[in-house]
Amino acid sequence: MGIEPDLFNIVFIILYLSKTQSAFIFQYILDPEIYLYFVIFKGCFQQI
Repeated sequence: MGIEPDLFNIVFIILYLSKTQSAFIFQYILDPEIYLYFVIFKGCFQQI
């Protein structure tokens, strides 16, 4: 798995959640599995 794409996604997460839940960012850093849930949520938001 590539690390660079993850870093780019982390930046997007920080910019997106900086206005909502900053605690979620720390959870993502501590538990990478949360990234999978974020992908699902991001897909849902794009459709809406």
